[in-house]
Amino acid sequence: MMPGTAAPPPGLFDETFKRAAQTGDTVIAIHPSKEVSGTVPSAYTAKSLYPDADIRIIDMRTIGGCLAEAVKLAIEWREAGRTADEIEAGLTALIPRVRTYFVVATLEYLHRNGRIGGAARLFGSMLQIKPILNVVDGRVEAFDKVRTHHKALGRLMEVVAAECPRTPESRLNVMHADAPTEAAKLRDDLCAELGVCDIPLYSVGPAITTHAGPGTLAVGFYAA
Repeated sequence: MMPGTAAPPPGLFDETFKRAAQTGDTVIAIHPSKEVSGTVPSAYTAKSLYPDADIRIIDMRTIGGCLAEAVKLAIEWREAGRTADEIEAGLTALIPRVRTYFVVATLEYLHRNGRIGGAARLFGSMLQIKPILNVVDGRVEAFDKVRTHHKALGRLMEVVAAECPRTPESRLNVMHADAPTEAAKLRDDLCAELGVCDIPLYSVGPAITTHAGPGTLAVGFYAA
């Protein structure tokens, strides 16, 4: 049986939102794209129960590592003394700059989830086709397809080298689905190529793994 995914219920947010309503604190809720997750609608449903609370729900229009980096940035800005308005504006400014690229190890999971047909899976597997996916305006789309996993990773390196700023401000990160050794090598290769070496490794959650499959590798960053 193919595993499925489900949105978090509105009740998951209730304790935090209720406390903010009682204390007068501001909540900045940073979430994955509503195009691929039901988290944002659930958060808005929970927010509607506390109309007087200062709850700011931000759809970052991405998933994975760049979402984590947005949360880390928000914490850094808060600790540096930025106001809630400044943090919200800073996060909103990041949205059009986000880039995330995935290389999947097998076509099986894309087929099971309806993203490719049976014939495409069959011939793709025979020819060792490895799709490269990216996140465009919150949606996961096909970016390219390359024969063999090795060439797909080479193509991924080309794209990142062309688009990623070679500064820490890019928040360059590497993600993987149960492929820590390959992810570590990809991180080392990116460090050597770009000169940006403080690159966090993120193990993606079950939602991404369910749709892309184990062995998936990904790179995220904020473009200039």
